[in-house]
Amino acid sequence: MSTDVKNDLLLLEDYWIEKLGTAFPLGLNDKKKGTGNISQDRVMNYFSGQIARYKRGRGNGKKKVQPKKSLDTIESDINRLKDNISSEHSIYKTLKCYSLSDLDTLYSLSQNNSGLIYNVCSSFCSTFSPKYHQNKSESSNREFIIVPFNCKFIDNLNLKSIFSDTSVIDLLPILIQSFTPLQIYYEYNDPISLSICNYASFLKKLSISDIKSILGSPCDCHSSPFNYPPHGHVVTGNLDIVDNVELREVLSYGCKYRIPTFKSPDEIYMSVTEAVDKFIKSKSRKYCQKEVKFSDWKEKVLSIVSNRIEYYKKNFPETFEIKENTLEKDDVKRSLKLLKSKYIICSIDKASGNFSFICKKFYVKTLVNEMGFDPNTLECIGNDTYKPCSEDETHYVNKISESLKERFNVQVEDKNLRLARIFWNPKLHKNPYKARFIAGARFCVTKQLNVQVNCCLKLLRKYFKKYCEAIYNNSGINMFWSIDSSSEFLEAIKNSDVYNIQVYDFTTLYTRLDLIEVENMINEVVDLIFSDRNRYICISKRDSNTCFFSNKTYDCHACFSQDDLKEAVKFIIYNTYVVFGGIVFIQTKGIPMGGNSSSPIADLTVGKKEFNYMKRLLQEKKMGLAKILSNNKRYVDDLSIINYLYFHKLIKDIYPNSLEMERAGSNNKIINYLDLNINISTEGLEISVYNKTDDFNFHVVSLTFPHSNIPTEVGYNVFSSQVLRYGNVCTRLDIFTSHLHKIFKILIDRGYSRDRLIKGIKRCLRKYDNVFRKFGILDDRNIIKELP
Repeated sequence: MSTDVKNDLLLLEDYWIEKLGTAFPLGLNDKKKGTGNISQDRVMNYFSGQIARYKRGRGNGKKKVQPKKSLDTIESDINRLKDNISSEHSIYKTLKCYSLSDLDTLYSLSQNNSGLIYNVCSSFCSTFSPKYHQNKSESSNREFIIVPFNCKFIDNLNLKSIFSDTSVIDLLPILIQSFTPLQIYYEYNDPISLSICNYASFLKKLSISDIKSILGSPCDCHSSPFNYPPHGHVVTGNLDIVDNVELREVLSYGCKYRIPTFKSPDEIYMSVTEAVDKFIKSKSRKYCQKEVKFSDWKEKVLSIVSNRIEYYKKNFPETFEIKENTLEKDDVKRSLKLLKSKYIICSIDKASGNFSFICKKFYVKTLVNEMGFDPNTLECIGNDTYKPCSEDETHYVNKISESLKERFNVQVEDKNLRLARIFWNPKLHKNPYKARFIAGARFCVTKQLNVQVNCCLKLLRKYFKKYCEAIYNNSGINMFWSIDSSSEFLEAIKNSDVYNIQVYDFTTLYTRLDLIEVENMINEVVDLIFSDRNRYICISKRDSNTCFFSNKTYDCHACFSQDDLKEAVKFIIYNTYVVFGGIVFIQTKGIPMGGNSSSPIADLTVGKKEFNYMKRLLQEKKMGLAKILSNNKRYVDDLSIINYLYFHKLIKDIYPNSLEMERAGSNNKIINYLDLNINISTEGLEISVYNKTDDFNFHVVSLTFPHSNIPTEVGYNVFSSQVLRYGNVCTRLDIFTSHLHKIFKILIDRGYSRDRLIKGIKRCLRKYDNVFRKFGILDDRNIIKELP
């Protein structure tokens, strides 16, 4: 047979396979080109597309919801189809009637059984349900169990090895086995910052009379060695201010450090048992399985846990010795109480792991100036940003709660029945020191609506970006400057000819934005993206991460129409209340820094202004300028300008007059942007890792400690991720090794295992060979032997 005839026959065969939706009618030839052997290959595609059918008319009656099929019913269907395997239409007709939840069950059965019929069922799911193309081991498709990490001994149990053991997995119900190995999420005890920092409790109790008393009393800052001359008060991050040695050592571990706790063997066993029981209760409900089906799995897991606990009881009894919590010691308590009586203790801006100590008088004075109090009489006058209100906190909480219930069907939880407090953190990297004011709280009356609006605006931004990408594909003009991370910027400059870069920063992005401007820009984006197809944004009430556009509403979802979302954003920006000194203030300019939806509101507002300017350039036929500005990248309030030196002349044309921008540095060839240091030379781009905290004149606490009450594995995983990050960013081997040596030494000094760190480096170099290939590393031993 000639090659041409053979090719024609193959094309004809493919045509009828596609037309009939099966390979079987062709003389039962089950070996299909590009697919494999149907009777042997488990990953074959028995169905290659829907069978051609004339679309039938549908009535307008109410759609009937099919009841979920039982496991016995599905197995009965499989047995019936097994006897009629050659009737492709019968198989298609039967399986096409399955709901998505029934397909879940069918797919699980197919993956855990062998035989031709199971291969065919698996092929059906793969063809008609794209979700099954995903690898079942992907973390996004795996189930999880939540375990309290209530003591360091949990590390010794090595729960990951238990839940990954195939003999354990096989004891789970079949439906769940496809979503294993289980991911382990840990619940941690509180970090020490909740016990050390006192700014929240101080501001909660602060009244006008307290303010007058504090400001009217002298402080002893002038005689303190930690006095900061430009302010005349103590503002420091120097831990030498702490007299107690043990307390100073604990504080040196940083705000995020968790004190190690100790539990008895029985308490440890009971905590794991409770976690397993909660998992069984949750998943039995989710997958409609009886709890008794988990009995063998539970027994196996707890048996292994019990054996490991007994092993340590017998061979290492000192593991369970209870040690006193440093913060519970009497002398430490007295020292901490004395510090809190004199200073406000809070974290430092841009160095959130560090503690700062601020004179109470200066802390209150700074807030008084910010909120618009008369400096002489301390009468509350207000200013352009904050206006004092006539009613108390309870009045506005009740008012907002009623509006949320009536207009957005949001029932405010009891824990959220309060207004946010305004506080500030010191910017110790500025000269002189400055303050970053934050209006936020873990719980406040608009919290729930804020979370929903945050989800909506993130989805809106995603579609806005796609809209701009379509314009770019047609015109070559980028109208969407906003980026999600420095990796996007890195990718852009590596694929472009870069001659110079300038960096600008919005100094007043949150505090100076005009609210009318914010409302108008958000409304423009909403009008642009919503359509007859995208009529609602639906957010799952069970999982706020599940957010999507739809042309209809869904039960158990918060659904926002075009007008609903506009009203919700308007409600949030015009109902920002904060409390200071028992007085309620309303923010009349800017958006609060600390609100759940503040960042996407600011980003979309600025992004739409940039879009409008670029659109205006196209309308005015200024294609050259539009093309140059298409290289611009902005991460929230940090803007990079590539290959254009006159951007300062365009600022007022692009952005609202209320916003102020300042350029970072004056060098166009050597710049720092986000976490990147870029050197532009005639030889090309030289890129390195940049950490703003390296420029601070004090030690910044970062990374984890092995004795913190978290899994030790977290520290090694962080190290591996940093090695990969350095590899992605750095363009030269010597720069890469310099950063590698620095972080390696820090972790070694903290007590991490040298062997495990080296093992992490080797694994990273080999797994991501495509990243490190540019350095010409022929042997990882050359990297290892140079480590400090």
